[in-house]
Amino acid sequence: MPRNPFEITKAVDFTDEEIRSTFVDYPQGGYRSFAGPASPMPKFLVSGKGGGRTHLMRYYSYALRRSAAEETIVDQISKDGYLGIYSRCSGLNAFRFSGKGIEEDVWTSVFCYYMDLWLTSQLVEILIDISDRDSPWTMEAQFEFVRNGLGDVLDDVTRQRFLGISVDTSPLKIALREIRRIRRSMDREINNAAIKRRLEIEVRSNPGDLIFKASKAASRLSNEFSHVLFAFLLDEFENLSEPQQRYVNTLIREKVLPTTFLLGGRRWGVRTHRTLNTNEENKQGSEYEWVELEQSYRDTEGAYAKFCLNLTLQRVQDAGYRGFDDADDLRQLFSVDPTSTRDLADIAASRALEDCKPENRKHLVRLRDVVFASTRSRDLAASIVSAIAVPSSPMSEKFAIHRFYQNWSREGHLSKAAAREAADEIAAFRNGTFDTSTSNFVRLWKLDLLAQIYMDCGRRSPYLGIDRFIEVSAFLPRSYLMTMKYVVEASNIRGEDPFSTLQSVSDDAQMSGVLRASRWFLRDARPTEGLGNECERAIRRLATLFNRVRYSDKPAEVSCVSFSTDFGEVSRSVREVVEACVDYGLLLEVFEGRAARNDGSTLHKFQLSPMLCPIYALPTSRRGELNIKPLEMQSIFDPDGSDESYARTVRPRLRSMRAPFGEHDTDPAQDRLF
Repeated sequence: MPRNPFEITKAVDFTDEEIRSTFVDYPQGGYRSFAGPASPMPKFLVSGKGGGRTHLMRYYSYALRRSAAEETIVDQISKDGYLGIYSRCSGLNAFRFSGKGIEEDVWTSVFCYYMDLWLTSQLVEILIDISDRDSPWTMEAQFEFVRNGLGDVLDDVTRQRFLGISVDTSPLKIALREIRRIRRSMDREINNAAIKRRLEIEVRSNPGDLIFKASKAASRLSNEFSHVLFAFLLDEFENLSEPQQRYVNTLIREKVLPTTFLLGGRRWGVRTHRTLNTNEENKQGSEYEWVELEQSYRDTEGAYAKFCLNLTLQRVQDAGYRGFDDADDLRQLFSVDPTSTRDLADIAASRALEDCKPENRKHLVRLRDVVFASTRSRDLAASIVSAIAVPSSPMSEKFAIHRFYQNWSREGHLSKAAAREAADEIAAFRNGTFDTSTSNFVRLWKLDLLAQIYMDCGRRSPYLGIDRFIEVSAFLPRSYLMTMKYVVEASNIRGEDPFSTLQSVSDDAQMSGVLRASRWFLRDARPTEGLGNECERAIRRLATLFNRVRYSDKPAEVSCVSFSTDFGEVSRSVREVVEACVDYGLLLEVFEGRAARNDGSTLHKFQLSPMLCPIYALPTSRRGELNIKPLEMQSIFDPDGSDESYARTVRPRLRSMRAPFGEHDTDPAQDRLF
C-alpha cells in the first residue's frame, strides 16, 4: 500500500523530531503574531479538538527550539526571547489530589506545593541539558542558582552536601535529585492517603515562590538570559479540577517576571478565572489574554486556506513524493466540484440523470402528481408539466418548478399560464437575456436544486476538491488532515496512488473519504460524558430538519445550515445542551447575532459544523437561516424530549414547504422524519 502522508494527525503521537519536521507556520505574521509565548502577559490558548494547539505549544518548547540553534543553545534562547518549559497537565495525575477522607484545604496546599515542585524540576532539567551540551555556566553560577532559586526546599543535609561537593559534580544535578526525592516521598503519601486517611507532608515554600525564585535565579545565570522570559507552557488545562485551576490562576495573578505562562486547553475546559485569594477573579486584558485559535483562523480566512495548502505540501514532500511545488500542483489531483461552475449546472445534473428518461425525472413526476392531487385534473397536470419540461436542460426544469411552487404558495392557485411564465423566465436566462432578479434567483438556488437532483437519483451532493476540504474543516486543522487522510486512503484502496502516479483522485474516493471524515468527527467531537448522548440526539434532529428543508418542494431558506433563536424563552436544560454543542464544536456560534424582526432584540445565532454536513447531504457554507421558535427549540434540544414530540412540533413548518403548501399532504410518507 502506498504511503499516506496524512496517516498521523494528532500531535501527541509525534516525536519531537516529527513535530519539528511537520510544523508549518501561519501566514501573515506567523503564529507568534497572535499566539506567541514571548510575552510578559500570560495567555490562554484555547481551541476545539484538533485546532493545532498541542502541535504549536510543543513547537515552542525547549526540546524543539534547541534543534534550531545555529551556534549555542543559549544564543538561540536569547534570540527567541523566551525559554519554553512544556508540560501536559495530564502528567500530574491531578485526580489524586482530592477525597480519601482528607479536607479540601489540605489537598489544596499539597497540590500547590506539588505543582511548584513539578514545574521547577522541569526547569532544572532543561538547565542541566543546556549545561551538558554547551557548558555555559561556572560552578559558582550554578551554586548561586541553587542557593537563590531552590534554597526554600533544600534541607540542611543537602545544604551541607553542597559545601563538601567535589568540583566536577553539577550542583544542578544534586538539586534535581533532591527535588525528585521530595516528589517521590509526596507521591507515596498521596497514593496511600486512601489507606492511611492522613497525609504527612512538610510544605517548605509558599505557593508560587519556588517557580518565581527559580526563574529569577535562572535569568541571572548569564548575560544572555537577562532579557529572557521563562514561559511555562501548560497544555491540557482541562485535566485540572476547578480548585486546581484556581491555583494556576493565582500564579497568573501573582506572577513575578521573568516568569510567564501560556495555558493551552479546550474551550470548555477553562472552568474558572477565580484565584485562591478570597475568590478574586482574573480579568481578560488585565491579568491574561484570551486567544481562540479557530477565531484567529476565521479572522484571516484566506490565510487559513493558504496554511492548509502549505501543510499539505509539507506533508507530501516530507513523505518523499516529488513534483509538488505549489498549491496548483495539489489542486490538479482533485477534481473540481461541478456545482462551482457559473452556468445552470446542466452538465452535472445530466450526468446524474443519465440513466433516467426525461419524462421520468422525479421532479416532473412529483409536479404532475401534486397538481393532479390538488385539482383532480389530469389535463391541467399534463399541460403544466409540458410547459416546464426541457429535456436538454434538467436544471431549467428545476428552476422553473421552484419558481412555479413559489407562486403557487403565495397566490394559492394553479394555471398553465403561471407555469409558462416561470419557464419563460428561466429560458431567458438560459439564452442570455435576463434581468438581475433572475440572475440572483439562479445564483442563490443552484446548489440546493442540483442537490435535489442528486437526491432523486439516490446520490449525495458532491464534496470535491481540496478547497472544499478546507471549507469543510471549519477552521480545525486536524479535521482537514483527517479528511485528506481518508480521501488518500480511499484512493489508494482503489489502486490510484495519486502522489506517485500523479493520477487524479476519483470522485468516488473523494466522496468516500469526506463522508468517513464526517462520521469520524461526530464520534470524536461529541462529549464522552455528561450531555454526550443528548448532544448527539439534538444534532441529529437539527440536521434532519435542515435536510428536510433543503429537499422540500419550496425550501424556506437558501443553503440552510444555521438558525437563530431567543435564548430568553427556552428552558435552562435546552440552553445547556446548545452550549455543550458549541463547546465541543458540533455547533458554531455566529457572534454578530441579528435583530429580531418584530421587537429589535438580539437573537443567538448558530451554524451546524460544516464537518457534519456531508452526513446529512447539506451545504458546507452558511447562507440562509431558520428562525426557530421556543417550542421547536424545546423539541430539538430538550434532553428528555422524544423523537415523536420533535416530529409533531416541526411537521407544520415542513408542510408549509411541500406542495400543496399547508393543505392536507399528498404524500403521507413525507411526514416521517426518521
